[in-house]
Amino acid sequence: MDPTTQVLERLRQALSSTNGVAQPAHQPAPIESTPVAAPVADRAALQAQFAKELRALSAHVIETASDREAVATLADLAGKLGVRSIGVGADLSLAAPELEAALRSIGCEISWVPRQAAENFTHRLAELDAGLVEAEHGIALTGTLAMLASPGRARSLSLIPKVSFVLLRADRILPNLAAVLNTIGPARLEAYPMVLVTGPSRTGDIEKRLVLGVHGPTALYVIVLPPSTSGAHES
Repeated sequence: MDPTTQVLERLRQALSSTNGVAQPAHQPAPIESTPVAAPVADRAALQAQFAKELRALSAHVIETASDREAVATLADLAGKLGVRSIGVGADLSLAAPELEAALRSIGCEISWVPRQAAENFTHRLAELDAGLVEAEHGIALTGTLAMLASPGRARSLSLIPKVSFVLLRADRILPNLAAVLNTIGPARLEAYPMVLVTGPSRTGDIEKRLVLGVHGPTALYVIVLPPSTSGAHES
């Protein structure tokens, strides 16, 4: 049985219990503990393919050489785009004080998740200029971002504000969806809803013309960071 079939079969068995409602038998591993499967020798090729595919879908990919450069890049982009309010997922691998200082230096108001009450934050999402989250993985084959939803990574942050900033560690770009599913594992897929994002929001329902941003972000900026020193997601 090939790896993809094995993963789908495990998912089917997990989701078949108790009238289709998954019942975790144990506490799932935290998001940050996922092992990284991309071999070092493949990273450059995977990163190049991921960037090429995503740029072809009208998204922006900015590759950075350090966390400090990533913070400066994000603040620079926010300033040029006129972003004055941003929702930020608390579960990021970038250092929060440096990130907050850089954004405040350009006059950007920050709303942290989950520091605010969930209902108040959800109500404000449509009023924010941008959202910032970190992706669990990137899929090189299609230029897709795979994000596991958690209190610190609200999926609405990447779906509602008109400008979406997404951080992605270079060593978390994998060849295809099968590799992502195998790396995440069925237990965590059962516990955390996964969102797949490929480019800005788009629709072809209006006079058969492709229009960006009707149902979500008009612009997607993916900032690729260097591998984390620990080789895993850091909080």
